[in-house]
Amino acid sequence: MVIVQDDDETVGRARCSALARAAGRELAAARIGVGDGPRIALLAAHAAARGAVAMIVAAPPVDGSADRLAVADAPGAILVCAAPGAVRAAPDRAVLALVAGPVGAHEQLTAWRAAVPALAGQASMLAARHPLDPAVTAQLAIDVRELGRDVGLADVSALIRTRAAASLPTGVQLVTPRVPWGHLVLPAESALQLRDAVTRLDHQSVVLDDWGLRERAHASRGARLLLTGPPGTGKSLAAAAVATAAQTDLLIVDVSRVVSKWLGETEKNLAAAFEAAERTQSVLLLDEADALFGARTEISDAHDRYANLETAYLLQRLDRFEGLAILTTNLRANIDGAFIRRMDFVVEFPLPDESGRVELWTRHLPSSGLADDTDPTALARLYPVPGAWIRNAAVAAAFGAAAERGRITQQHLVTAMRREYAKVSLPFPGEPPRRRHEPV
Repeated sequence: MVIVQDDDETVGRARCSALARAAGRELAAARIGVGDGPRIALLAAHAAARGAVAMIVAAPPVDGSADRLAVADAPGAILVCAAPGAVRAAPDRAVLALVAGPVGAHEQLTAWRAAVPALAGQASMLAARHPLDPAVTAQLAIDVRELGRDVGLADVSALIRTRAAASLPTGVQLVTPRVPWGHLVLPAESALQLRDAVTRLDHQSVVLDDWGLRERAHASRGARLLLTGPPGTGKSLAAAAVATAAQTDLLIVDVSRVVSKWLGETEKNLAAAFEAAERTQSVLLLDEADALFGARTEISDAHDRYANLETAYLLQRLDRFEGLAILTTNLRANIDGAFIRRMDFVVEFPLPDESGRVELWTRHLPSSGLADDTDPTALARLYPVPGAWIRNAAVAAAFGAAAERGRITQQHLVTAMRREYAKVSLPFPGEPPRRRHEPV
């Protein structure tokens, strides 16, 4: 009896098929509860009659506990495809347990060459951007053939996203952003760190595999970023820009729908999000990360114990994540120090200085439809606010002008900014001085 273990059933089934093929045997497979002795015996009889090998795709146990394999009445060799810890070996039969993955970079490269022969010359780039298990790559080969035309790298990436979007877990959204670097207004060092994170994706095959840093330095694939700064400074926008530069999607985790009061459900939901991001090589965005990655506390009751267990699980899962993960927070002090140490980049998003605010006003105001009295420089000098406030004020002023069937005036912008201050109950600094040639 050979038990092939993997969390992904597709991968486990593919390994069982490869084992049978290598032995020159066919498979007779069925999804059966591992404790259902009569059905297992019937499957084994069918396999024996056809000269095939019986393969049990283990159905998950009802109560979550591992069942003992009931194979006493089943003749011949048996393959079992199961999640780790889902089955217990039978006491009266020899057992060989195999872990299905992960596979190495060379195997991924070979699989891509076989799956998309037309892009064999770009297989290394595909393997670097989408380090998928060969079982998943084989499924994509079917999609490529069905297209019935020549495909490019963008087509393959789109097919990967299509398959992933069909099975996204609750509370996870896959979007395709279009935010160029030029839309970010950041200090030079912060912008450079974001670009360096994207560059890692292109060179990780050389650094980790060719140069051997995976073994020598225990380095892992992907990159982990923490974006920290006051609200409205562009952290979520930066995540979209990173995904755009990486030519992939953005997988947004809705924390309010992922966190559960039931023990173990939060970890289960997050595991599904991490797996989806790895499969698509999308940028994983955990917004307001302090809600998930908060500092561990002294255990005073059961709530503290379970909260610490969630944090410990997330630490381990983040270590194993082989994609690009972005955590954002307005309160860096609330993030557990162990997460900070695991970050490849900690990018500060400060409030924009005056020149940055002038640029933000200029970017958000339309090129046409402005009255002559608008003065972004005066607005930037008087209102030291984050970029989100400027965006909100520009949009509100435009709607106000449109309602009056006129152009956007300085007064429209000042009124909109006064409302932004009122939202957070801060005193309004007043109106900027008028230009000398403006009428009173």
